[in-house]
Amino acid sequence: MSGNLWRRGAHLAVGALLVAGYYAGLPEHLWDAPEGFQPSPGGMEVATPAWSITELAASPELADAQLMARGNRLVAFWREGPSLRLARTGDGEASWTTETLSEVNAGRRGLLQAVMVSGWEEPAILLRRRTGVGQQWHLLRDGRERPLPLASVPGVNWHAGPAVALADGGTGLPLHAPGTGRMALLRLGPDGDVRGLHPAGPSRAGRSAPGLLVENRAEALLLTGPGARSRATANGGIDWRPLEMDLPDEVSDGFTPVRRGAGWWWLLSVTQRDGREILRVQESRDGGAGWRERETAALETGQSGNCAGSLPAARHTRDGRLHLLHVTGDCRLLHARLVAGEAQ
Repeated sequence: MSGNLWRRGAHLAVGALLVAGYYAGLPEHLWDAPEGFQPSPGGMEVATPAWSITELAASPELADAQLMARGNRLVAFWREGPSLRLARTGDGEASWTTETLSEVNAGRRGLLQAVMVSGWEEPAILLRRRTGVGQQWHLLRDGRERPLPLASVPGVNWHAGPAVALADGGTGLPLHAPGTGRMALLRLGPDGDVRGLHPAGPSRAGRSAPGLLVENRAEALLLTGPGARSRATANGGIDWRPLEMDLPDEVSDGFTPVRRGAGWWWLLSVTQRDGREILRVQESRDGGAGWRERETAALETGQSGNCAGSLPAARHTRDGRLHLLHVTGDCRLLHARLVAGEAQ
């Protein structure tokens, strides 16, 4: 009798393992799902957007402006010639404290791009450098620079977009190879180790770099410019599928996507008007099915000048405020905070 019970228990255990293995193999099942994205807070509703603007730096060598938020704190990063700089705010404070993070070698291994992976307790920066045979990514942390393994990042001509936080404490970086239509998501662990490179293309190459818009923990979109094919993921960036969505022609030269709420998105772009740079807002309230230009006020970001300028980096703080960081054509670095009913 005891033998029969033992055999019956063993059969049930084996069956349970088989069922568990089946469900674990399903790509979207919870047991097999990767640690997904950490969405930023949603934005507050405003009738007519107005902006409070602060100048953080001025230099003809400004580049790679990026922004991160944690709670109501902000950290801004930018490159100023060979200098990598950080600026931070306190919790809900409007003032900034600036520091030089590092001086990087810009000689034969010229620096092409710097991307902030983390700007908090232990800042980490990815550096894209020119080499004798192409390009190579390096991770800068604690004053030490080490190359990322080529075996983990095939191809050396990836360009990176702004980092997004992952739920496991790591970082996700949208990558694209200009002129090829290739796109991918690079996943880094909390210590900067490469966790995976997940192809998201190819897509017909648009004129602008793709923008990563995180909708929730599992879902995100790689939005490409008009005439190119956007991509969507439902499992934290591991797998991507083509997305039938047309973006407005107004963002064909580049844009920054911003999630204001569920299916409520903004596309930010910079245009020239009467010798001045104007920030424009395209809005969708139905998950990208339709777009309209949002009425704006006090959105002038600067005068045209000798600098190439940049698309605005964008982050929400916990209080619902939208913050932008932007290099203007007249070589200034501006922080713009979205306010309701307040003049610039």
